[in-house]
Amino acid sequence: DEMDYRNEVNNLVEFRALYGDKGSAQASLHRNGRLVLPTPFFEFCSERVLATSWIEGEPLLKLGQTRLSADDLPLVEFGLSCTLSQLLRTGVMHADPHA
Repeated sequence: DEMDYRNEVNNLVEFRALYGDKGSAQASLHRNGRLVLPTPFFEFCSERVLATSWIEGEPLLKLGQTRLSADDLPLVEFGLSCTLSQLLRTGVMHADPHA
């Protein structure tokens, strides 16, 4: 079941309902950030394919950097806010820590 991407697209739909722009859990997030979520392309999704919109971004630690700076603190606080909201408020957890 974990490798059935139809489950993943259903999880994304639920997560968007909670944390998207008009999501019911959006208000529980720290106000210094905005969660950006991909949009699924249902017509291309199947058991073995998950197709979503591309979101540009950059890693919190830049190449060669070993420590965060004080300027990064708002992003760290927002990440903690998102994680705690998932664990304690909604029970719907998305954790995909790989790059």
